[in-house]
Amino acid sequence: MYELSYGMDHSMNDILIRIPKKPILPKKTKGYTVVMQFYAHQKGRLVSLEGVNKVRKLESFSNIKIKKKIGDMCDFARNGDDPVFDIILLTKTDPGCLRTFAG
Repeated sequence: MYELSYGMDHSMNDILIRIPKKPILPKKTKGYTVVMQFYAHQKGRLVSLEGVNKVRKLESFSNIKIKKKIGDMCDFARNGDDPVFDIILLTKTDPGCLRTFAG
């Protein structure tokens, strides 16, 4: 998230800290990043996966990692199962919902 939002190079900063030197921390944000994990609505076999192409067309789309395929068993997060997919979105403008959490 920091890499997308700030352009921060984690690998380089890890090396710098260990040698020991000051890490490079950008002051300006490039945008606002959100990572979401989506699970199946109910336990059982995954029968369909819809809307992936629609999500890829979003202006804020950054990355998607599909972890399950049709026919795989799905369970809930509380039972320790993996999500069906993870999605990462990046927007350049304040999405507004962040002000709600900031107070």
